[in-house]
Amino acid sequence: MALKYTNRVGENYYFKAIPTKKGRLRYYTTKIEDDCQNINEIPNGFEIYETPEDAIVVLRLIVKKLFTENEISVIEKSIAKTTNLKYSLIDVRENCLTVFVGNRNGVDLGEWDENYKDFMIKTQAYHPKMRIIKTKNEFIIQRRCYLGSMDDWIEIDRSEDLESLSLIYCYHLNKESFFELFEKQ
Repeated sequence: MALKYTNRVGENYYFKAIPTKKGRLRYYTTKIEDDCQNINEIPNGFEIYETPEDAIVVLRLIVKKLFTENEISVIEKSIAKTTNLKYSLIDVRENCLTVFVGNRNGVDLGEWDENYKDFMIKTQAYHPKMRIIKTKNEFIIQRRCYLGSMDDWIEIDRSEDLESLSLIYCYHLNKESFFELFEKQ
């Protein structure tokens, strides 16, 4: 039985391996189920990863995460408590936690039939809006800047208290006030 993963859009991915010229294995994913070059389990040191932006599935080396489950939970609770977002994702890589927001938040799909609504929700794009960098003794919160000449991250605050930072700044996700957040002086 081939290793299979279904992403949030409902697409099935199958994992395969081919030998390289040096005798190692190169892993890749495909949406086609066949018996050729399938693997049956996740290799040691690898993990299945679904990209937040477009739900593409890959097999990658395990990425060390410096955020604890408790710290991730603090962010999730702050988003739930301070926003009306229905669709958001959190991605953690090493010392960086990024909040992605779906582009269907606030869109009224009330008049469409249920199949279309389901399709629209599953296939929506997610965009990085806010990220938190964890250092030895503090958390740095940044927001995405969308100016054409400066498409980058802007630091807006830093503190040792993750909960208060997240309550203050998660509130602004998907609101006009988000674009008024700049570094505190």
